[in-house]
Amino acid sequence: MKKTYLIIAFSIFNAVFSQGNPESLRNLPEIIPPSPTVNSLMKFEEIPVSNYTGVPSVSIPIASLPTGLKDVGINIGLQYHIYNAKPEDKASEVGLGWSLSAGGTISRTVMGSPDEKLVSYNLGGGLKIGIYLDETTGVHAYKNYFHTIIEDPGLAAQTINTNKYIFEAHYKNRFDTQYDLYQYNFLDYTGRFVVKKVGSQLNVVKLDKNNLKIKVIYDPSTYEPNAFTITDDKGNIYVFDMLETSSLSTFSSSQDYEGTSYTSSTNSAVSYNSAFHLSKIQNMRGENFALFRYADPVSIVSNETSGSSNLFSDPDPNSYAIQSNKATLPRKTEANTSMVITGVRKLTEIELPGQGKVNFEYESGREDTNYGGGQNAANLAKLKSVRILSNDSRYDQKYNLNYVYNQGGYKRLFLASVEKTYKNNSTYNLEYRYALDYYPGGGPADEWEFYNCKPETPLCGGILPPPGNASCGGELLKSITYPTKGKAEFNYQTNTYSYAPQVLNFDDNDLNWNNVCAEVHFTQFGTEYKYAFSILQNGTDAIVTNNTGAINPYPWQVEVFRKEGTTYIPVGGSGTAFLPSGTPPPIEFQLVDLVPGDYYFRLTKHTQSAIPAFNAWFNITYREKNLNNYQYLYGGGIRIGSINYYNQGSVPERTISYDYMDINNPKKSSGGLVFPVPVRRYTETYKALLEYPVNMGQVGTELFQKDITRGSNRNFIQIQKTKGGDIGYQYVTVSETGKGRTVYTYTSPADHPSSTVPPVSPPFFAVPNNDFERGNLLNKKVYDNHNNPLTEDKFQYAFNSFTEKTGGTIRTMQHQDVGEYLYGGKYNTYEGFVADNQGARAYLTPEVAGFLSYYTNEEMFGTAHLVRQESIQYFPGSPGVTTSTDYVYNPRDYPVKETVTHSDGVIRETNYQYAHEKNNQKLIAANIIGVPLEASTSGRPNASAYAEIISRSETKYDDINHTFPTSALSYDIQNNAGTAEVTYNQYDNKGNIVKYTTKDGVQVYIVWGYDQTRPVMKIEGEPVMGHDYLTEMAEIQTLSAKDGNPAAYNLTPAATETELIARLDAFRIKYSTAKCVISTYTYDPLTGITTVTPPSGLREVYQYDTANRLEKIVDVNGKVLKEFKYNYKN
Repeated sequence: MKKTYLIIAFSIFNAVFSQGNPESLRNLPEIIPPSPTVNSLMKFEEIPVSNYTGVPSVSIPIASLPTGLKDVGINIGLQYHIYNAKPEDKASEVGLGWSLSAGGTISRTVMGSPDEKLVSYNLGGGLKIGIYLDETTGVHAYKNYFHTIIEDPGLAAQTINTNKYIFEAHYKNRFDTQYDLYQYNFLDYTGRFVVKKVGSQLNVVKLDKNNLKIKVIYDPSTYEPNAFTITDDKGNIYVFDMLETSSLSTFSSSQDYEGTSYTSSTNSAVSYNSAFHLSKIQNMRGENFALFRYADPVSIVSNETSGSSNLFSDPDPNSYAIQSNKATLPRKTEANTSMVITGVRKLTEIELPGQGKVNFEYESGREDTNYGGGQNAANLAKLKSVRILSNDSRYDQKYNLNYVYNQGGYKRLFLASVEKTYKNNSTYNLEYRYALDYYPGGGPADEWEFYNCKPETPLCGGILPPPGNASCGGELLKSITYPTKGKAEFNYQTNTYSYAPQVLNFDDNDLNWNNVCAEVHFTQFGTEYKYAFSILQNGTDAIVTNNTGAINPYPWQVEVFRKEGTTYIPVGGSGTAFLPSGTPPPIEFQLVDLVPGDYYFRLTKHTQSAIPAFNAWFNITYREKNLNNYQYLYGGGIRIGSINYYNQGSVPERTISYDYMDINNPKKSSGGLVFPVPVRRYTETYKALLEYPVNMGQVGTELFQKDITRGSNRNFIQIQKTKGGDIGYQYVTVSETGKGRTVYTYTSPADHPSSTVPPVSPPFFAVPNNDFERGNLLNKKVYDNHNNPLTEDKFQYAFNSFTEKTGGTIRTMQHQDVGEYLYGGKYNTYEGFVADNQGARAYLTPEVAGFLSYYTNEEMFGTAHLVRQESIQYFPGSPGVTTSTDYVYNPRDYPVKETVTHSDGVIRETNYQYAHEKNNQKLIAANIIGVPLEASTSGRPNASAYAEIISRSETKYDDINHTFPTSALSYDIQNNAGTAEVTYNQYDNKGNIVKYTTKDGVQVYIVWGYDQTRPVMKIEGEPVMGHDYLTEMAEIQTLSAKDGNPAAYNLTPAATETELIARLDAFRIKYSTAKCVISTYTYDPLTGITTVTPPSGLREVYQYDTANRLEKIVDVNGKVLKEFKYNYKN
């Protein structure tokens, strides 16, 4: 008996078949967001981290299921992301920060209003016309021409009056000016696109450079998108036609400068398709390989509130113009709430035809306090369990999810544990458990909406903690305890940055300051001067805290002086002596803009009464600039600082640390912001020419001008991310105590900033984001524990950029005479505005560019092609051995040439050709463009030598009736003659090969059973077919279907497998000859192969444990041929 010990996870390869199957705030955009919302042996493994952003990638795998399509599997699991666990975030159905990966969705973010809709609001009968409702439609008398204004402004200027459409879009909210944004996430694909109307057709326009083929399916009369299909570059089709619908209503409340309240509400009165869930995975022939089913819609309400304020000195109350425009001037406070009601559909089942199902069980009723209560809380669900069940019921495992509610700023759902169980004798038994722990929450949020976790400034005591000690983690995942009882513990830090689009003031870093404290103690009143503190730097501010409880009953005064020679110069003071009666005594006072010198205190009384001795203290605190000169700031989210790994003890066995400082300047962080620091408050000079009525219907004007400080709970800047984070790091050093370090260098905002700097003052508008240029690994250098280099990899990239117009944005702008024009809304049409000549209108021309600004929104995207890689192996006393690889790509981003140059000068070059290079229109039409059809390799001893072909191979697709391979050729290097290594003669309707011919002319037949999901026989050679041959083969296929799903036929698994094996044996014996050999196979769906019977009849039986892991392989007599043991990796 041979024993084999496996470390989880394992793979088993059989020479024939494997275990699995072989194949409206003022300056913010108007956005309606989308709705909120196998047997993988779990192991204790190192947590991967995105070094560039410092974000750990935490996941709990549940199942990895084969679909039967090559390279298409369904991976079910739970993923955790710290950016989904901010103080205001809502918990998903699997807990705060966690998301379920199972099916796939295309979600829709409405920009302005749904593109295909004519939206009527219940207040005032207003209409907003979708961007699809142009001159080719008859939905409304008004036509939306913004598609032309966006795509071809020159043509628009010749064919329509663009002034009219910009004016009415802004002041009347009459036209939708932006395309809705669609985002897809399924399997390993993520991306974005918009849907544009060209003529009378809708076309998908991708906002990513990839080779997915996306088609929109829509109602040709209304242009409403009802479904999408996505075809990958191997021709597989993904159907998204399971719909969620949403509707929007808004409520706003505000107060003018006098405190008068205003309220308004709208209800769009339309619903729109807001999400499109994956329902099918098909092959290129449209055969289903995976089916996804969903529950009926349940209404979930999502509220988002934004608040703003405008601070300015009160206007002249005697001004008639101002009194007439109270409701028109900027409101002192304003709150806008949008409520989206979505019919949410939960994934309930994944079916793999012929194999099994995955069932998702939910439990309704949640206690989260940031979703709202009532029916919304009752409808909210959490995922209770995931059950994986094979059709034959032999494979039956369930993953139970357990939760707790934690109370930070809100009461929210947290995932507490995941338990894997397996069914044995009608009972589910626990196999192992993941336990999760979280940091406590609470406290204020920073500008990026994370809990503020910058280093705290001590009241006194000098220098702050050193860099990197800013530990935090409010309500974030703290640790995972694994089935082995080992544990990974996460230590977070706040991000740091030295680079940003705007000028940074590093004086804002508290580490550059020392906190100084001083104290003056008095026991009696008098005229003496007591020394308190000395100032060394100009412009110092100090705070004095009064601990004067003993003397507060008396009228006292403390004075602060700066001594110059023998003169005492007063600089400030406090006390009760001159306060009105009944005023509480002062707690503290400030000393502002102090200059260098020595400072003294004097405490006097303003009463003739004798006062006994007392104790009164005055505590002084101020900051002094130190010599640290740290050139970085804190903010921009959270990063991982270190990960501790425990093995059932309280002391970590391993600690992996992450350092993000600039390796060339230890005073700098290597972090960079792509976009400026969030702006939630700014000051501007506001000017508006006000209109007011005068005699005989005339209109008078008066100029209103004030400095206004505008504030918001939202960021005014339309921020974008870098690889999902706010900050990207150029250098990251990863080290483990006693095991050396690895230094990573990335492209980052420091060397690839945005080409256009986002504005930090109005008008705020979006700018293109060239993030595809960032986060690319440039260098990886590994050092041992003695700082000796071991290996180094260098990378070079070529960047290709593309832009796509996605809409238009309109903002008010200051007119030199009128300022902000406030009265466009009083006209029904632009023509009415042009015809008027009174009031502020008299100062304007019909050209709206004088008081409105129009910007075309553009999305930038692109590719970063690795064009060269150098790998260096260092040895003691030598400069290192270098191997370089150069790459060339075709226009579809596939490598067409790979050149490897070894350290001895030998060059090996490989060339690839795909469907486009071979001009195979059949494959191109089916989008099978990512599969190399031909490869050739050549070599030469040095760069100047002639290249000689070493090998050449080609895959043919010659059958006009299908898109499967027909033969695989190899070429004779001498005469370039092609020889068929294998010819694929016949496929079934699911694309399974059923007959092929080897190079030697041997014909091989594959008989597919288990509903065409598993091969049950391989027949090598030409069988002698009797009249019962095909009948018996069909009977075997029927029996295999029964063995795959006995319950459907009221049979037991043992009975069906026994009968199937007997019939396979009878067929093998009956039809085997000297020129025809037959091998047979049986399976348990989702578990694996159960028997292999070769032509000799010496059967191997595969046995599995209760957790469905391969335990041993035995012969027909029960003798163990191979045994497998499992140990968790620590």
